[in-house]
Amino acid sequence: MLNLLISLRRPPRVTHHKLQSNLHTLYFDTETQLPSKGCFSRIDISSEYVNHWKEAVKILQVHAPEAVKDRFPETLQKNESLVIFPEGKGSELLRRYLRFRYSSFFPGYTILPKSPLAKLRQTMYYSRVWKAGNDAIRENLARATHAKAVQSWRWLLRSKSHSVTIVTFVREPAERWVSAYNELQQRWVVENNYDPAKECPECIFPHFDGEERVWAFLVDLLTLKLVDAFEIVHVYPESGMLKASPRFDFLGKIETFDKDWKRLMNTYVDNSKYIFDSTLGQHNSSKDVMGARKAGLDLLEHSLPFVQILEHILFKDYRCFGYPLRSQSFNNASNPR
Repeated sequence: MLNLLISLRRPPRVTHHKLQSNLHTLYFDTETQLPSKGCFSRIDISSEYVNHWKEAVKILQVHAPEAVKDRFPETLQKNESLVIFPEGKGSELLRRYLRFRYSSFFPGYTILPKSPLAKLRQTMYYSRVWKAGNDAIRENLARATHAKAVQSWRWLLRSKSHSVTIVTFVREPAERWVSAYNELQQRWVVENNYDPAKECPECIFPHFDGEERVWAFLVDLLTLKLVDAFEIVHVYPESGMLKASPRFDFLGKIETFDKDWKRLMNTYVDNSKYIFDSTLGQHNSSKDVMGARKAGLDLLEHSLPFVQILEHILFKDYRCFGYPLRSQSFNNASNPR
């Protein structure tokens, strides 16, 4: 009993080597294919999240390209990740930062019947995830149900009585991160919505292209240089975007989209013959003008350290949605980049 109390009071330090064994043990129900209650409980930001963040920094210090290392901030050059997270004020700043980024309250869309012809069995709340088909799903839901999509929080107040159907779609966390990174590069550089050289002069990623730019972006992200960057929340965990929902009645995945969309239509919408229109809600970033998506996908394919960093940053997503760790597909005998 004493050992149990001690373990509850002081959670064990999560290390990089323990990551694979504890990601999928708590928060996903394989029978219902829905997140379990652990996804909606309050997390001790001061322990688990910070430890994952530190492990990501350690991997970055060792495996970043040499050209990127040459521009490391002084704290990273010392090869002591604890310098970035000093005890006291510095650590508390990071904890508050992570609590916001991992637990933010994002408005979803309420699908409201707008006519007697509406094919919706009851009010539906679509809890959105950026870079997981958000705009296309919202517009197709409105069209399939002959209803109106309204951005709103208030229907969540009624959702505990199950008078509202809460649905969402998620995406493999690392691939979604790469897509979000590409979206930011498109909006910042191509569409000129954010000037890193002016808004973040201490950032190093603008000095690089291709895969080195992705690594440098991780440096700026993990050393908290991009805290106030325009729409930076795109690259943070999708589980944080869904934090406001008290539960989910339906969770679909982009990787099995056709099957899951049909299941949604058959279960909650009286329009099983509706065919999803993928042309709705497309973004300009789909064109990958800068090659940012290609660079990120190449790293996902060939760089084990890069994948492991993302697994640390996005560990809650892997827990909540039942995705296997990408790092498990790498041959441990190979020489990762």
